[in-house]
Amino acid sequence: MPRNTDGKDKIKILSVKWDREGIFLSRPNRFTGMVEIDGKKETVHVHDPGRLEELLYRGNRVLLKSADKPDRKTKWDLIASRYGDRWVFTNSGYHRKISERIMHMLFPDAEIIPEVKVGHSRLDFIVKKKGKITGVEVKGCTLTENGVALSPTLRRKGAEGMWRRSYPCLTGEKMRFF
Repeated sequence: MPRNTDGKDKIKILSVKWDREGIFLSRPNRFTGMVEIDGKKETVHVHDPGRLEELLYRGNRVLLKSADKPDRKTKWDLIASRYGDRWVFTNSGYHRKISERIMHMLFPDAEIIPEVKVGHSRLDFIVKKKGKITGVEVKGCTLTENGVALSPTLRRKGAEGMWRRSYPCLTGEKMRFF
């Protein structure tokens, strides 16, 4: 099994294919970006409404995947952005797939139910094991400070406060943030 630089085993969670590398130019709105691909300026879909200022700035390298539907407004999906010597997902559509696979590894004997309606909101997952129910909310981490992954949303609002406002009917229940 491959190892990290600290000697610990690497675990392959998800393999995502990409088609082209480009240079990020601008972000006209929350869901589109302008990227230079093979010398040509293209509009791409940004599947993350967050600001992502640390990742989506003029001149940064990005990875793109060709859209699989020919009738779409954009031909490309932005998949990842360069941050230092690493690629960071900038497509929140993969967060659920990644987190679901990790949860099956963490809780192999549990029933994991995605997208559960709770009151007027949706909870990313409910984990049922031995008669106990745990709510799990997943937040993508596209920001780091001193090597620690952070969620800009939780950093601004606070995880516990966000939980209590979003799911007041479950206050007092267990909640895990990944």
